[in-house]
Amino acid sequence: MSISCFSQQKFLNKLELGIQLGASIPIGTFSKSVVEPSLDQNFNPENQYREFRGFVKQEGGQAQLGSNLGVTLAYAISPSFYFSLNYSRFTNPIDVSPQENYFAANLQNRTDFFGNEYQIFGSLESDHYQANGWYSGFGYRKAIGTWAFFGEGYLGVN
Repeated sequence: MSISCFSQQKFLNKLELGIQLGASIPIGTFSKSVVEPSLDQNFNPENQYREFRGFVKQEGGQAQLGSNLGVTLAYAISPSFYFSLNYSRFTNPIDVSPQENYFAANLQNRTDFFGNEYQIFGSLESDHYQANGWYSGFGYRKAIGTWAFFGEGYLGVN
């Protein structure tokens, strides 16, 4: 059975399936490695001792260079213009060494209510940042010889 028996050959010739591989480059607060603003501490006005609760990623992400894997289904409306439906998965590992250094220097040695000094042992761990995105696009493609250059605008959700 061939595709032409469904009278859809022209439609299928306009479809294109693509796979995207690339780098996921962190920018802005996502890649910032300033530790102090990312501290999540619980302050009690009646108690002079502060309780350390962790580090908030939104204030200092420490994201490192990661990867992007995606799939695109495009439909050509002319030789140059097309619509697309896209899915991408971005993954960025996290460098926790700035928090570990800050914790060891400022928060590891503690004093209890009776004035006894003690030390908190352990290490900080964090899962990788991951984002999944679905988005549609409208693009323009220009073929020059065996090369194709294109630009596309996207609208979608993460």
